[in-house]
Amino acid sequence: MLDTAHRFAGTSAGAVIAALVICGIEMEEYLRVLNMGLAEVKKFFLGPLSPSCKMVQMMRQFLYDVLPEDSYKAATGKLHVSLTRVTDGENVVVSEYRSKEELIEVRH
Repeated sequence: MLDTAHRFAGTSAGAVIAALVICGIEMEEYLRVLNMGLAEVKKFFLGPLSPSCKMVQMMRQFLYDVLPEDSYKAATGKLHVSLTRVTDGENVVVSEYRSKEELIEVRH
């Protein structure tokens, strides 16, 4: 896929998958962690809607664990994340990242 696609775009989970593809993370690793996360979510009465369910934190930790430190370099110019700014409701597309942390946190 990386041989033919020069840019990837997404929002939310789509942006996560695109970042993993760009950084060469194997889908088996993602699916393994996803299954562990699903098992954790099932422990809550309301599943992901439970106030004590920490899906976002689990995903964030997964990304910190699997993405290489220089992942932002691979993603810059290739990963286009669509998001809505809370301050003014404006839709923006981000495609430049200065750090691994910025790459991960742009999704939130």
